[in-house]
Amino acid sequence: MYQVKEAFYTLQGEGAQAGRASVFCRFSGCNLWSGREIDRATAKCTFAIPTLSVQTVSMAESLSLPMRLPSI
Repeated sequence: MYQVKEAFYTLQGEGAQAGRASVFCRFSGCNLWSGREIDRATAKCTFAIPTLSVQTVSMAESLSLPMRLPSI
């Protein structure tokens, strides 16, 4: 299960979807990537079944936003 630390509404800041309304989820227990190429290989998430809280899904649905889960 994903452990959601924080979910918040914001605007997408980069890429093809820049400026689009978004709900971002920050997960606990995941130190994804520091941005340094040397750390990339060891920065892995160890979540089991991908599940988001009802509150997070409801927030995205109320804003009519697409949901995309991270690849694990």
